[in-house]
Amino acid sequence: MFTSIGLLEVALFFALTQPVAQWRCDVDILLVGRFEDETPTQPSLGSGGLFPQRSQLSISSASGQVTYHFDVPPYYQPGRPAPLIALLHGAAGPGGQSFAAAATRDAWAMAGLGDAIVVAPESSGSQGGWIPNTDLVKLQAVLASARMRYNIDLNRIYGWGFSAGAHTMHSFALAGAPNLFAGYSVSAGALQAFAGVNAPMMAPRKVPLHVHQGINDGVVPFNIVQADIIRFQNAGWISAAVQGQNLFFESFDGGHEFESAHAARIWANLCRFAEVPALR
Repeated sequence: MFTSIGLLEVALFFALTQPVAQWRCDVDILLVGRFEDETPTQPSLGSGGLFPQRSQLSISSASGQVTYHFDVPPYYQPGRPAPLIALLHGAAGPGGQSFAAAATRDAWAMAGLGDAIVVAPESSGSQGGWIPNTDLVKLQAVLASARMRYNIDLNRIYGWGFSAGAHTMHSFALAGAPNLFAGYSVSAGALQAFAGVNAPMMAPRKVPLHVHQGINDGVVPFNIVQADIIRFQNAGWISAAVQGQNLFFESFDGGHEFESAHAARIWANLCRFAEVPALR
């Protein structure tokens, strides 16, 4: 079990995200987009491609140097664009960013995500936490780096965060860069920390969201997350299991923690969404 503690881009156009009918989310299916028929369609043209590996890389961004940890699984095929998941670790403590980012990457890599590539940048805060304005710029540089190194399906880029990373991911997906992700997820995340409780109502786009929360979380109380779910519902997200559902809430009998099994359940919901068109 992996446990860890603990803007602005103006877009003129916003992408549409919709599910694909009968999409099984496995590497043998090429269905992407919003076309609800049974005809396999090619993913986006992709961005290039190299080879499977697990490592880390330091790059430059407009907000300074950033190191990101990544995993490219054996199922990855350079000739076929792969989905990408950006991971934001929890607050790691002074100097703990590298360990937290690597552990987060490894937890997701062990979840069995098919051909999905994961990238986990290190946070900028001196105490191991996130600075949303600074780290959004760095995350965008990380995504640009991944697109150059690997063949990424530009319609299928997703985000996830844990604890402080989840607070930050809310702010990215709802306000800072609402056109960045086809869908996103938060584990032990609260709107009030960075995004603000009114963020869902003010969001220009209803990005599909999976919320994962421990019932006995002593850091981010369960009732706070429940209140956030109501805010999303009031803002127009659909949580009922019907056509058009774009809000998923799953609780588990545990505390402030995250593990690979959670990642697999989150991915089962996120992978069903693709962004049309890819406006970046």
